[in-house]
Amino acid sequence: NCTIYGIARNEQKFISAKESLGKNKDRFFYNVFDTSSLSDWENYLETLNKNGIKTIIPLSDLELV
Repeated sequence: NCTIYGIARNEQKFISAKESLGKNKDRFFYNVFDTSSLSDWENYLETLNKNGIKTIIPLSDLELV
């Protein structure tokens, strides 16, 4: 009874993963963006927060290595 949100650079891998979940595939969502871009992470987290989805990482703590 959970919903999974995934992120990556390669959409095809997520399409395959979602299809492998069978009847649970409607509970799997993904976003594709440049995961090495701090601004893309900030935009993604802001979108989640605007949609009422709580995130573990506050924007103020986000830092790419």
